[in-house]
Amino acid sequence: MKAEDFQNLVSESLGRLGVDPDQGLLVAVSGGADSLALLKALSLLQAGRSGVLTAAHLDHNVREGDSARDALAVREICRKMSVPLVTGVLVKADVRAARNRLRSLEAALREMRYSFLREAALKVGASWILTGHQADDQAETVLFRTLRAMDWRSLGGISEKEGQVLRPLLGVFRRDTEECCALAGLIPLEDRSNRDMIFSRNRLRHITIPGLNRRFETDISPLLVRLGKTAGALARWETRALGHLAGQGFDLSATAVDRGVIDRIPRCLMERAAIRMVQAVMPGYPKRSVVQQFVGCLEKGAGKVKLSDRLEIEVLREKVVLGKGPGCDRVPAIFREREWQVPGRVNVPELGAFLTASEALYDGKRVFPRGLEALVAKKGLKKPLFVRKRRPGDRFQPLGMRHSKTLKRFLMDRKVPRPDRDGLPVVTDREGTIIWIGGVEISQMIALKAGIPSEAYLLRLNGTTPGNDYGCYIK
Repeated sequence: MKAEDFQNLVSESLGRLGVDPDQGLLVAVSGGADSLALLKALSLLQAGRSGVLTAAHLDHNVREGDSARDALAVREICRKMSVPLVTGVLVKADVRAARNRLRSLEAALREMRYSFLREAALKVGASWILTGHQADDQAETVLFRTLRAMDWRSLGGISEKEGQVLRPLLGVFRRDTEECCALAGLIPLEDRSNRDMIFSRNRLRHITIPGLNRRFETDISPLLVRLGKTAGALARWETRALGHLAGQGFDLSATAVDRGVIDRIPRCLMERAAIRMVQAVMPGYPKRSVVQQFVGCLEKGAGKVKLSDRLEIEVLREKVVLGKGPGCDRVPAIFREREWQVPGRVNVPELGAFLTASEALYDGKRVFPRGLEALVAKKGLKKPLFVRKRRPGDRFQPLGMRHSKTLKRFLMDRKVPRPDRDGLPVVTDREGTIIWIGGVEISQMIALKAGIPSEAYLLRLNGTTPGNDYGCYIK
């Protein structure tokens, strides 16, 4: 691809994404071919506009020596292009903490990278953040999700526009960015970790996709990109259609949905509507067999779908009852992880609740609060805190115990009903260690020492809906 054609493609992409020529742009520059080609094109497009374009480079501090050399090389490239540069370096302890919390080094670095870019954009007054993701990245994402047997709706791949983040190169391939760098006399940096086969994406890039190309004597990347575009378009249409149904009475916050509303759902949307109803009762993505059974009941007009020992959905002639089951009167909530700055407040609207943290002074005499309140030691608390739902494999060291146990076993021992367990807020510190199960118990790891006055935080779980006291499962 000629440099002029590449530059025009970037310009057209920015125009389509709604970027005003005078708005500030922050471009993420790793030093690879993709980000360098994007930086070069933007520097030519923004020539003469002082302060409009800024580059940002983050040293992940995970490759001894190499990452520091990359940072120096990027600084020199930006100097030659007369583009101001914002840099940052990750702290290894923070990387380890994020990795423990997210259970993936790739996910941890990605989260910290975007956090750095947003802070840098705010610092320089940039309206948009641009990254160098291109079509080969898109193809790898679509294939990766296909191999993991994910729902077709996730095959839309990488979004071209995601909030403040724009990805204008999704219409070009890696060979195009490499050619543009060669024409501009730019030498891309080689990240050795991109050759490490411990990472799934690297195995796809260097083994799986080349192997498929040789086996079928074709380039499958453009085919995967087209598949992603089609899946993304269908998923967006489906979301809009379900949103339209919500205005006609398809309300999943209720305990039942009128059959008349369900009967008006087009057949092509019935499976997705069934998935939404199951998810309103039980968090996570339902098994294919459960969805098919539920759709069958909806088509017959009667039947029950068992989701667990005490949780089911019942299809009646006049309505569909969500969350009905023997001894079950509560529907577990689905909620995303949220950061909690303490002292302060965090809202969890999916639970109909909010959590507060205020500074307190433990006098060494009064009884520790339990259940909906928790008094935790201020010293040594690793902030910020995070609020999330429980996860498979979670471990917890309850107050008074010398060793941890699985969270599942702990909740069973406390006789917490299974339908309630996914609706309990799990509070962790920045390293991912569970310090409090809201409404149940605090961890021994952050407990105050009896009889010793000390500074503390008073944590409280507050219900925001009438009659919602969340129950307390304390001994």
